[in-house]
Amino acid sequence: MKKALEDIKVLEVAQYMAGPMCPRELSEMGAEVIKVEVPGIGDMMRVMPPMADGQSYMFTLLNVNKKSITLDLRKVKGVEIFKELVKRADVVLENLAPGVMASMGVGYETLKEVNPRIIYCSVTGFGQYGPYSSFTAFDPVIQGAGGIMSAAQKPGSPPQWMPVAVADFIGPLYATIGILEALHYRDVTGEGQAVDISMQDGIWSLVSYTYLPEYWQEKVGIPEEEGLASIIDLMRPLKTKDGYIVVAPGTPQQQVNMLRAMGEEAHEPEVGGPEFIKDFVVLMETWAPTKTTNEALEALRGYRVPSGPVLGGKELVNDPHLQARGMTVEVPGSAGSEGTGALVPGVVVVKLSRSPGKIEATSPLLGQHNEEVYSQLLGFTKEDIEKLKEEGVI
Repeated sequence: MKKALEDIKVLEVAQYMAGPMCPRELSEMGAEVIKVEVPGIGDMMRVMPPMADGQSYMFTLLNVNKKSITLDLRKVKGVEIFKELVKRADVVLENLAPGVMASMGVGYETLKEVNPRIIYCSVTGFGQYGPYSSFTAFDPVIQGAGGIMSAAQKPGSPPQWMPVAVADFIGPLYATIGILEALHYRDVTGEGQAVDISMQDGIWSLVSYTYLPEYWQEKVGIPEEEGLASIIDLMRPLKTKDGYIVVAPGTPQQQVNMLRAMGEEAHEPEVGGPEFIKDFVVLMETWAPTKTTNEALEALRGYRVPSGPVLGGKELVNDPHLQARGMTVEVPGSAGSEGTGALVPGVVVVKLSRSPGKIEATSPLLGQHNEEVYSQLLGFTKEDIEKLKEEGVI
């Protein structure tokens, strides 16, 4: 079956999380992703725990479906080889600090002369320009600077870091969108372009839907109890007899329906009134502990109230709905590694009906595809490849 991106070739010069995730998404849709790594070192995620048989689980998760070559871009010969690869590529994705690729002679301004059709995507903490652009950032830094820590902050408590890599995954998702947009533009015009992804931009795009309504509300003088925050207060986890559920009755009709599901029809005339939110929260927090999770969800879903269980850990790994949608798949250990098979997220971008994505190969060993890529793409002989190894170029 033909894949959506099987005619696309991607060169990845990236490590850690935010950079490699986007090419993984493209590879799921059939793109050939060639991961360019420093000889002898490779992506620093290769040594990120947990480890088994010399294999990093985190590296496996982020680098399935890819090929790995080694190439030292600090050497003149390495730059020359990279430019030859770029002539045959559609996309270059990098997540080095702004200016580093250019300092090595492989920035966008240089590579667009080599291949005017190239799509050059940069994924960094704060983007390629602006007063923060040179700052070093990992996910927690962007959560703070982007506003998620403040959005999750409870009254009287410090800002709350979400211990999931929100920024590291939102950035790559936007990178995937940007690359696909640029590829379409190239199909129409024949011209490549640069794609600048700021992880802070991505987080702000999420939290802006919380902060901007509140900012506007204050600016025009709408009382706090009449704003979006009052509705958000109804969207909360509730403790049940045996766990937690989460409810989100965001419309007046859903609030009426939830009152009916709880057997509190007498309070229906209060919906929308000045004290309604406060009283409704008390009703919810009183009702939920009298039910098991299944009983509560059955009652709420019977009235089409948005609700669901609060799942985590093994519950998610074994969730029948996620399994039905192929969202957890098993891959073997890296080539030559026995017994280190791993469960990784399934196809994470979209579900396409005619050209579905697939995880077809595990993560590569460092330089595993040197001979294949250099011989097939550039015509190098085995002697050429051995010489480049001896010179420390690959």
